[in-house]
Amino acid sequence: MRIKLRGKKLDFDPEGLEWRQQSSPDSRFAFWQSPVGDLFVKRFCRAPTGWDLILRSVKKPVPNTSKVLATASTEDEHFLFAEKLEGDTLYDLLQENRSPVYFSKSMPGPDDRLKIFVSVYAIVRALNRRGFWYPDLDLKNVFIEKRADGGYRVCLIDLDSCAPHGQAYVPDHVSQSFWEGMVQTCHNRGTPFLSRGNRVHPVIGVCGQALNQSMLILFAFYLQRLGYVPPHMPLYAPLVHPKNARGKEVIRLNEKLADENNCWEELPAFFSKVFKVSEEKFTRQIEENFSVPGSFFSWPKLRLFGKKLLSKYLSKSSH
Repeated sequence: MRIKLRGKKLDFDPEGLEWRQQSSPDSRFAFWQSPVGDLFVKRFCRAPTGWDLILRSVKKPVPNTSKVLATASTEDEHFLFAEKLEGDTLYDLLQENRSPVYFSKSMPGPDDRLKIFVSVYAIVRALNRRGFWYPDLDLKNVFIEKRADGGYRVCLIDLDSCAPHGQAYVPDHVSQSFWEGMVQTCHNRGTPFLSRGNRVHPVIGVCGQALNQSMLILFAFYLQRLGYVPPHMPLYAPLVHPKNARGKEVIRLNEKLADENNCWEELPAFFSKVFKVSEEKFTRQIEENFSVPGSFFSWPKLRLFGKKLLSKYLSKSSH
């Protein structure tokens, strides 16, 4: 198989790699020491739900994800070639007590928790703006990449599980760790979270973008209780308990999301309270996480450029 990577045409032999199985029987992954560097390769026996997103991200990368360098397809298979990230998943570094390697403490501190959350929030928001939602939010898919300067970058991996807005989605082989808020809300309202119709397999009966926002609410509280509450303990029930000061707001947001209303405009104020920071600081960090490394067109620069254009337009219109 001939593929083009970083401007070079290379021969790729999939049988020469050691493939590892994932949770889905439809995909495997391997690492390839290619002539242009070490790469992560994923192999699919059928196109995943997020394949269109993967194809688009070759030319338009998603911030804070493993950069997709190329794709290839045969009659029977599809291949994804991406940069190899150096680091650990959040799950592994917590399980194996490697937090000090990244955070200098046995547990992520307040600033680390905020950085992790804001990074994930920004990526999910960016995906939603591109017409996709991310169903597989899990600590195993939050990747902490160690940087040469001693810092770290938070990435989200396995974007091939994403689904386009409005497309029927079968919830197989994805983590449902942070779905409880929406599932419980639907149960309390007497509306089905899953819908079968005339299909063989049930599909999610709520809007994927709304589910993403509900998932982020639980993810935020999960990060806040790390090290204080055992990970296996219930998450949603204590959160909406009458004695919890934020319980009513969490219920209200989930009710609104269950009606397929968008809460993106409300969430920064809500999450800034959860992490006990100003809304300005929270929003600023989101903008920084939308920037693509190495690109001139970062969000802060685009915002400044937009202000200059507006100022120029107003000055002209006043004459």
